Amino acid sequence: MTIDVSAFSFDAEALNLNVATDFCASIPAGLGGKDRLLAGVSDALQFPAYFGANWDALDECLRDLSWLPQRRIIILHLDLPALPATEAITYLELLTSCIRDWKPEDCHELLAVFPRMVRPVIEDLSARSAVAA
Repeated sequence: MTIDVSAFSFDAEALNLNVATDFCASIPAGLGGKDRLLAGVSDALQFPAYFGANWDALDECLRDLSWLPQRRIIILHLDLPALPATEAITYLELLTSCIRDWKPEDCHELLAVFPRMVRPVIEDLSARSAVAA
């Protein structure tokens, strides 16, 4: 797996978010560590109680989303989570894969938005991810 920077948006305004029809999950800034990130994503996306709080469970839930009635699901990151590089790469690879897995005819569309200022960091992590692959 690799990080595809083009899978992410760096301009929330361009998405024309509609609070009436879109589900927007805000991931707060300052989330440090995998456990806090997973808890924050779980809370923001209202994951079911069976969520296992690990990367595999996150992958499973992001590929399901059946508990959310809205079609467009937006994960709005207020910053890049403060993770060690290897965990940040894992998170971004997982997001890339889940976003790409939803097809236009599916019942959901998954989007991930990051602030413009973190794009160079994500590009750097993407380059590291490609080298390791």
